[in-house]
Amino acid sequence: MRIAGRTSTVVGGLALACLVLPLGACTTSTATPEPNPFTETSYVCEQVSDAGTLIFNLEGSVAAGRAVEGELDGAKRVAARMINRIEIDESSDLGPLVAKLQELTPRTDVAAQGESYDTRSDEWAQAHVAVLNQCELDGGVFGVEGWVGG
Repeated sequence: MRIAGRTSTVVGGLALACLVLPLGACTTSTATPEPNPFTETSYVCEQVSDAGTLIFNLEGSVAAGRAVEGELDGAKRVAARMINRIEIDESSDLGPLVAKLQELTPRTDVAAQGESYDTRSDEWAQAHVAVLNQCELDGGVFGVEGWVGG
């Protein structure tokens, strides 16, 4: 029967492919590795900007009496997680500045109370502004959006 012949040809072809394909995976590649999107300037600058936006707006709400300190603390915990999720690229000008900001921003788990930190302290504010200034120099999108008040 011809069908049996075709089956053995197909099986033989598959066996050959199974032997050859793994060999191709063993060759060295000179291709440049893909950049990590989580260390790209635009991602880093947007994350830091969004964290600053949360803090700025909740601070304004507390000052105006529309929110309480507990809400601000919650927003600061979310902002801390955003900042601390940024992967550092030490080879960039932005990397060490973000590392300093992360050093001043406590790590907190999702749904955990976490450690409080003072975003109005000179040290934290200077580290935050240093990142935003470098974002401007690197051409990244940054800014703090105000939606509270009026």
